[in-house]
Amino acid sequence: MQASILAWLGDNLAIFIALVTILMMILLGIYIKMFVSILPEGTHYRLFRKGKIIREANGGLVVRIPFFDVLEIAGEGSTPSLERRIDPIEKAIRKERVVDAGLDDVWEAWTTREGALTFFAPETKVDLRIGGAYEIYFDPDAPLGSKGGEGVRILSYLPKEMISFDWNAPPSFPRLRKLKTWVVVQLKVESSVKTRVVLTHAGWGYGEDWNQVYEYFVRAWDIVLDRLYQRFSIGPIDWDAL
Repeated sequence: MQASILAWLGDNLAIFIALVTILMMILLGIYIKMFVSILPEGTHYRLFRKGKIIREANGGLVVRIPFFDVLEIAGEGSTPSLERRIDPIEKAIRKERVVDAGLDDVWEAWTTREGALTFFAPETKVDLRIGGAYEIYFDPDAPLGSKGGEGVRILSYLPKEMISFDWNAPPSFPRLRKLKTWVVVQLKVESSVKTRVVLTHAGWGYGEDWNQVYEYFVRAWDIVLDRLYQRFSIGPIDWDAL
């Protein structure tokens, strides 16, 4: 039988080549349909391989490896609906300061508009409730959307123990500004006139832009906590003098 098949192939080589070519074209067509995408300009996407991001861009040709790659697409001008974040155990900003004030005064500084004005920013909007505003306007005269913590909301709180809120990137990172991280502020009594403030900032994503925002806040939270310390050791921040 093997000899007859070889004989048939010898006599019908052209037909065999044509059949193989057709089969390859069918398989190639299936592969292109399932794993090759041409995205319109402005459509943001991320390409993950084995759970790690290997490319992030707007529009263009995207070719995936079956079983290894996952393509995450958003609509034109928007951002992906799924943003993969790094476990806070692996990456988080953690800062501490001991300030010269009792627990009640430090709690008020973090959880009221009047308190936040003394150290955090020249204008704020704080509504202490779950889902309430925690908007910190570092540049209140800037156009809407560039003032600072616009759209930031309180996630949780325990009276005089902790408050957590989501947080956004600076206006210079417009894409990441839509993808909020989160901040947890914990208060611990050191004495009747000293309180330890422990700040943790987590929810970071993958990519160079995320790394730049991370480094930005490594520096920025030192400034905020230094101003908190100054507020209780010297007096409220004079925003007009800065």
